[in-house]
Amino acid sequence: MQCNQCEIEYPQNVKFCRDCGARLGKSPRRTTRTQSQRSSSITLGGAVELGFRQYYHFHGRATRAEFWWWALFVFGISVVAQGLDKIAGTHNADISNGLFEGIWSLATIVPSLALSARRLHDINRGSRWLLLWLIPFIGWVTLFIWALQQGQKGINDYGFDPRSTTLEDENDDERY
Repeated sequence: MQCNQCEIEYPQNVKFCRDCGARLGKSPRRTTRTQSQRSSSITLGGAVELGFRQYYHFHGRATRAEFWWWALFVFGISVVAQGLDKIAGTHNADISNGLFEGIWSLATIVPSLALSARRLHDINRGSRWLLLWLIPFIGWVTLFIWALQQGQKGINDYGFDPRSTTLEDENDDERY
């Protein structure tokens, strides 16, 4: 079987793509990428690459490391952008934002939302829970605590376990 989105080849009994979490289907095209070419742990650079590569992918799952490395990256560049705004004189104190920070926020809002949705999927919660962000303090704390939780082991309702080191999943039941 092959992933229709990222074209990675998997054995017949695998139900979800390890990279993007999409359900697998048959495809006539083949690929030579193997399991050994994927890393089981992620670095800051890997998280940034995945964040931009999966810019609009709201399906699948994301590990804690992927989520928190991305958050650190976005925060770090935001601090730099705010400094540039103050130096360039484009900082607006009334809205606590400036030109560079605004551009950076626009560039990262969609991948941040997508990654947050995938992070919730990893703990087997739907993307709609992101609406908790609209509830001050209680919603924010709830989402923060959920982002800290380890993801569900094995396949869940949202796809393949991104931490798994094998392509087959021993916990795979017949619901897929």
